[in-house]
Amino acid sequence: MRRSVGWIDARLELLTWPTELQDRVVSGELAFAVARQLAEVDHEAYRAELVAEAIRTGAPAATVSIWLAHYAADRDRIIRNRETVSEIVGRRETFQVMCTCEVCRTQADSKQTVLLRVCPRCVNALREQQIEEDRERADDPR
Repeated sequence: MRRSVGWIDARLELLTWPTELQDRVVSGELAFAVARQLAEVDHEAYRAELVAEAIRTGAPAATVSIWLAHYAADRDRIIRNRETVSEIVGRRETFQVMCTCEVCRTQADSKQTVLLRVCPRCVNALREQQIEEDRERADDPR
C-alpha cells in the first residue's frame, strides 16, 4: 500500500472512535487530525457540540487542541452534572480564537470565518490578486 506502519495504525485506531466521528472523517466533513483529537472527549453531548463547531468553522487541529484543554479543565463539572454542556459551551464562547484571512491576510475571529476549499491554482490566483490590490493601494496618492 506504500504507507507507513504509523499511518496504517492511525487508520486502524479510527475504528475505535465513536461512529459519528468515523462517518465525519469518511464524508470529508472533519480532518483526520481533528477527529482524532475529538475522539478523546468522552462526554457524548459535549463532543457533539465540538464536532458541530469544528465542521461549522473548519477548525484546524491546533484550535481543537485548545478546546480539549478547556474540556479537560471542565470535565469533572460535566461528569458530575454540576454544569450543563450548554453552560460550559457558552462560557467557551468568551474565548476568541483568531485566524489569518487567506484573502486579505488580516486577523479575524474564527467564529466569523468560513471554510473555503480551493485548489492550489485558485489559491495562487487569489494571492496574486491580493498582491496587485496592495500595489494599487500603495500607488494611490490619497
